[in-house]
Amino acid sequence: MSDSEKNIHFSWQNPFLRESIYPFRKKKLLEFILTFEEIDKLREARAKGELDLAIVKKMQDMQSLLRDEHHRLTDELHRAITARMAKDKWLAKIKDTDEKKLRAKRIYYFDRLIADWTDRLADRQGQKEALLKRVHWYPERDARRQKWIDRAAELNGPITEASAELEEVKHIRGLYDRQDKLPRVTSQGQMTVESLVRWEMLDRRNELDKLSHNQLVAMIQDRFETQPELYRPWLKYMVFHFSGMRYKSAHGSWAEPKTLLAMLIREFLEDDVRNMDEASIIKACDEAVAELEGIKASTTNTRRIGELNRQIAQLKFFNRPKALLGYLTDREVSKVDTYTDQEVIQKLEEARLNHPDLPPWMWQEIEKFTPLKLKTQDKEWEKINPERWDFEDRRWREILDIWQRQDVTGWRAKHRNSLDLIVTRAVCNEIAEHIQHLRGVVPGAGLTAKPRFYLRMAQKTKHLPDGDPNKAYFKYPKKAEDFRTGASILWMGIVTKEPNPWQIVESLPGFDFATDQAGGGFLRWTHEATVVGVEDLLDGKFVLTFETGEIGLIRRSLSTLVNNPNVLVGYVPENLLSEENAMQLAEMIKCEKILQFE
Repeated sequence: MSDSEKNIHFSWQNPFLRESIYPFRKKKLLEFILTFEEIDKLREARAKGELDLAIVKKMQDMQSLLRDEHHRLTDELHRAITARMAKDKWLAKIKDTDEKKLRAKRIYYFDRLIADWTDRLADRQGQKEALLKRVHWYPERDARRQKWIDRAAELNGPITEASAELEEVKHIRGLYDRQDKLPRVTSQGQMTVESLVRWEMLDRRNELDKLSHNQLVAMIQDRFETQPELYRPWLKYMVFHFSGMRYKSAHGSWAEPKTLLAMLIREFLEDDVRNMDEASIIKACDEAVAELEGIKASTTNTRRIGELNRQIAQLKFFNRPKALLGYLTDREVSKVDTYTDQEVIQKLEEARLNHPDLPPWMWQEIEKFTPLKLKTQDKEWEKINPERWDFEDRRWREILDIWQRQDVTGWRAKHRNSLDLIVTRAVCNEIAEHIQHLRGVVPGAGLTAKPRFYLRMAQKTKHLPDGDPNKAYFKYPKKAEDFRTGASILWMGIVTKEPNPWQIVESLPGFDFATDQAGGGFLRWTHEATVVGVEDLLDGKFVLTFETGEIGLIRRSLSTLVNNPNVLVGYVPENLLSEENAMQLAEMIKCEKILQFE
């Protein structure tokens, strides 16, 4: 059975969705595994020490292998550079008698080439896509479509050329990186414990690189189950559901399915009433009156009785089709609020089956913003169907426009209340807000609101002694202990363009921010990350964070964060989740759902 045919719980389990929503998925899962394996291996090796016989034997065995690898990489790089010089006159002009300086110049040159060819490739691909869009200007079998198909095909050669060039220069640049990552043997021809672990981790990376996405997920799940006390539930959730996700605002990536269902019900009922003959309307109104009379007999609330009498009068004596439509709409739409999220999706699927006359593009649009997309087998599931703009479909287009734009930030409240995975993209503060929701904390929206939130929480716990795990704070970090698990790190910087209200740095009590910069500059919050922990790694002590860039686990050197005037850290202890949310969080990281492919 193929992946697409199996039961899908989450978007990353669908290979078609994973390709577009999670462009860095395997890379970030691999980095998570390697980071914590490095922590474990380094801790174990240092505990044993260089006098341990097993460690000594490992280092002796590695020395010759390491020398061979240095020689092999040097030869491969020399051959690649020589071959490149034969067709790249500018590379041949780069010279220096100092080998280190020559190496640095060549690395700089290849970095520039990578950036240049990346831009060229993107430009050519963009031109091709733009030309292919014009194909849809014309109906099927229109001869004019072929003109634009042919024009787009002319770019296949230039695109292939750019791809080949980019692959070649990336390969050469990668050889330099692999050389730099190789452990060094001391001048006495010996290896240190750290060098041994570095070598083992390089070997481990090569081994794990061969694993599939599902195998990496299974490895992480095994680590979480083996050492459950080391990983907070919120981290498990974020690693599984956000690692490798694309970087773009979550706004407008989700719309409330209940709202759509209610809108469709109104439209369907309007069609039903319009198509009823007079006898059917009279019968339906009489049935409605009987039902309302029964409700009236069961209540003593005078206000409610008055409302029912007005509704009954309208059904008996006034515009009966209009009154019937109002009655049916109120009755059916009121049921929607009682449905669970799963029931709403089932009702939408039923609507698709019961109304085959609805345009197919409409359901494509609905899938984009709801869990219905989990079943897609279309890699272009986000593409806008040009039929959406057909004049005949304007009724449904207007409904979807209203639904999709009604509350573009609605994902915040939805995630806070349900902890479901509903967004398909996110930026830095949105990732941090997801994490705080999972910790039972509700921070302000955007970057500017975060400092005020942490200061307000700090004020509430100011009576607690420093170091108390329940004490909230917002401060400049001065030591590793300031980076508690779950804390927010906020960066600020000077920009020339006036920031948006949700980015700007405001004056805060107890802080002397230079919010009015000389020369017309502005101080704004530039980034937010959430602390996973502080750990010893091969290159020193690092703060591990979950943040954007390529969304997932990131290593940040502790030395770059402490005593940095542009970095602040805010912390609030975890709160107990509601019983419903606690159950939902457990469900979202449940082994049976996570490993449903295995």
